Amino acid sequence: MYFFKVFILLIFLSSLLPSQELKKVSIQLQWLHQFQFAGYYIAKEKGFYKELGLDVEIREYNKNIDVVEEVIKNKSTFGTGRSSLLLDFYQKKPVVALASIFQSSPTILMTTNPTIKNLQDFKDKTIMMTKDQVHAATVISMLMSKGIYTDHYKRIDHSFKLEDLIDLKTDGMLCYTSNEPYTLDYKKIPYKIFNPKDYGFDFYDDILFTSQDMIDNDPQTVRAFYEASMKGWIWAFENIEDASRIIFKNYNTQLKSLKHLIYEGKELYKLAYQNAPNFGNINLKKMSKIAQTYNILGLIETIPDMTSFVDPLSFHKKKFRLGVLTNINETVSLKKWDHLISYLESELYFYDFDLVPLSFEMIEPYVKEKKIDFLITNPSLYILMKQKFSINRIATLKNRFPQSDQSYSKYGSVVFTKKNSKIDSISQISGKKVAAVNKKSFGGWIIALDLFNEFNIKPSDFIEQFFMNHENVVMSVLENNNDVGIVRTDVLERMDKEGIIDINELKIINSQKYDGFDFLVSSKLYPEWPFLSLSHIADDISSEVLSTLLQMKYDRLHPLYYSSIEWTIPIDYSPVIDIMKQLKIEPFEYETLTLSEFIEKYKIELNFLVILFIIVTSWFINEVRLNKKLNSEVKKRTNELELANKKLQNIAHIDVLTNIYNRRYFMQLAQKYFHLAKRNNTPFQFLMIDIDYFKHINDNYGHQVGDKVLKIFASNLATLVRKTD
Repeated sequence: MYFFKVFILLIFLSSLLPSQELKKVSIQLQWLHQFQFAGYYIAKEKGFYKELGLDVEIREYNKNIDVVEEVIKNKSTFGTGRSSLLLDFYQKKPVVALASIFQSSPTILMTTNPTIKNLQDFKDKTIMMTKDQVHAATVISMLMSKGIYTDHYKRIDHSFKLEDLIDLKTDGMLCYTSNEPYTLDYKKIPYKIFNPKDYGFDFYDDILFTSQDMIDNDPQTVRAFYEASMKGWIWAFENIEDASRIIFKNYNTQLKSLKHLIYEGKELYKLAYQNAPNFGNINLKKMSKIAQTYNILGLIETIPDMTSFVDPLSFHKKKFRLGVLTNINETVSLKKWDHLISYLESELYFYDFDLVPLSFEMIEPYVKEKKIDFLITNPSLYILMKQKFSINRIATLKNRFPQSDQSYSKYGSVVFTKKNSKIDSISQISGKKVAAVNKKSFGGWIIALDLFNEFNIKPSDFIEQFFMNHENVVMSVLENNNDVGIVRTDVLERMDKEGIIDINELKIINSQKYDGFDFLVSSKLYPEWPFLSLSHIADDISSEVLSTLLQMKYDRLHPLYYSSIEWTIPIDYSPVIDIMKQLKIEPFEYETLTLSEFIEKYKIELNFLVILFIIVTSWFINEVRLNKKLNSEVKKRTNELELANKKLQNIAHIDVLTNIYNRRYFMQLAQKYFHLAKRNNTPFQFLMIDIDYFKHINDNYGHQVGDKVLKIFASNLATLVRKTD
């Protein structure tokens, strides 16, 4: 009984403790309550906001409200808007787009006026729209594409009454595909729809946004609101009927029927998940298309930098960390690889890549602990990481000689001294001071070490000193601190081009010449640096990165030496393994023992091997037969691998569905033939073909039938063109 009383007392006292106070925020809607905003209602009603510490007020729209002004003046924390938000950003209003609920705009222009047959008939007519719809990119673009500009019709404020359209109090009204058509069909009133998508204008709509002030000062609240809202939206679309009942009960200010709300939800579902890798996706590439449209229409003079406007908290990008071995000056290294990062992010716009400079000592722990997702490093470190952690190569670097069209997928070591030095051969290095990069540097030490072995020169024969990067090695020789230096090929040429050194002040020891290789070199050539993916990276992501790397061309980058790189499919790295085994470099190091020492140390293992040998010989004949079968299977797998590699090379050029060249390869060919025609002053024609009423095929028969139509169309078209077309 005593313990029961204590328990009751504890419950009573806990009720007196102050509960965690919820943070009050608000969202201003761009329209009246309906399924269009279901995600926010569900997040509130299901407690998703409360779980993340938020008390959210959902504010319905009225015609006296400017949603953007409400948000930037902190009267409302968040807002929903249209593509016209871009115009507000262009006008220096501090708005930030967080997500686009609809990947395709549901906004349409409707009329019940029987005299309006086409868009040109809206000239001198009235169109009803809200303030934020005045510059709705899709509708305005559609009208202007047919010569109807904003001064050709009269805009009147939206009354929110469909009866005004029915009673011809307005000739046109901006509506939603999910809303007004349902009501007019129900009332059996004839109408005509002008859908921007049918005119080639298909942009984002219902954009969740906030102010720059919130991003700068309270990103935690922004993130919490975003996460709870997206959770609400996903629940709403997975449970359309249940969500509609909640709206019908608590938010039905328009007095819609439950059936109408369910219809609306199903229609909006199609627009929300159309061609998007994740719900709510918004990205710079598609937003740039809207900006280009505004620019063409004369609504903006230039295309703004929208980095701070579109998804600044990276809600819709998958983040990857790209580790890079910085065996050169870190500033130079960042310049070199920043261009690669920019290229990857511009082509793979659903991914974010963070560059992680790594020293030789940092490579292994970062790979082991999976602190990076991809890695660019030297070949010997790749072999070591592959042996220890099953890391995979997906591409090989192709380096370019300055001012040359030739690129190389191999490199070597350069052994050099000052021009006035008396050292002329490798054999004369004995007893000298030798500067190198690091014992793990392939081009800056390991390759040269193998070269020295050919001349019977061992590390104990000279005084070695390591400087951690190539630039320091070069400067130590020029400043007479060391007699000989070892760097990888291309370092001397780059430093000379950048004015850091005069290459004529140096002398190359054991200079070699190879056909098609223009860099100074003293050694044999070995495979260039690989681009690696760690074991936790999915194959499809690695394939996307590979396909993008293969498309990376020199003319796409800033024409500086440090950006002159390309990539090719992985080449054979077995020569790297051979040199590491010969030099007994980890993981191929082993100790040397005399025969008697070996027998004594491993006598247990040797006894086991003898027994095992006896057992093995008893079924050796059967094993031979099995090996024959296995050899046959290996040949088969080898052929499959060769076919897979060929297919991988075609990924960048062939459209998977139609098996014809894709847009990217078309643009490459077009540019090539355009310049060829320009140089030869010959005619150059483009033939553009469209499939009429293709949308009706998708709508009436489904996308699978639409795909078959595309395949048949492409197949027939391919038989009609010449090989030179």
